[in-house]
Amino acid sequence: MKDLFVQAADMDAKMFIYSILQKHKAIGIRPITFDIEAHPLHDSGMVKSGAELSRLKKGKYTKIILIWDHEGSGREHKYQAPEIEVQIRQKLDVITWSNDNDAIALVPELETWLWHCKQAIASHYSLDIQSLDRLIEVAARQLGMASDRAMYVKPKELFELLVRDGIGRTISPKDFQMIGQYAGIHNLEASKTFLKLRTTLRSWFPVEET
Repeated sequence: MKDLFVQAADMDAKMFIYSILQKHKAIGIRPITFDIEAHPLHDSGMVKSGAELSRLKKGKYTKIILIWDHEGSGREHKYQAPEIEVQIRQKLDVITWSNDNDAIALVPELETWLWHCKQAIASHYSLDIQSLDRLIEVAARQLGMASDRAMYVKPKELFELLVRDGIGRTISPKDFQMIGQYAGIHNLEASKTFLKLRTTLRSWFPVEET
């Protein structure tokens, strides 16, 4: 039986989280065995059927985490993210994952994590940080807002404009994997949603004393 199953909303999140979970020492956990899958119906599918699909994983993993973007989930205009997290955790409890589950909504979406790791983005695209900042400013102006605001209000749109218009590249899950490899856990800890993930992992998989 493996330690952890993570169900993410798409391949971008799957690959980023995969890279992050390799950094067990930086997270402050013991080495773990894990698998990650992307939900075929993305964020809206996660909140509708993610918990139910977890039945298929029972007996194969000791713990389970569901992670999705609040923006695009189909419920972002009706519920606050913490409310949806509670709803899904309650479903997981019923599906015999009681005390062995967590549900984390990324607010507004995964790319918010990337903006806590600008140096990782710069390294992946072979840019110095000053050049990256200039390109970010240009992309933010296209969105009609300051870069600091765009990073947390329109993080996905800003990242897409930066990469496709500014850098002249397409975006693939491989990019998220590589940025995740460069990303520092300390920088990610500035994100409240990442702190939720880190806290859960530390409670489940504490470092073993020697």
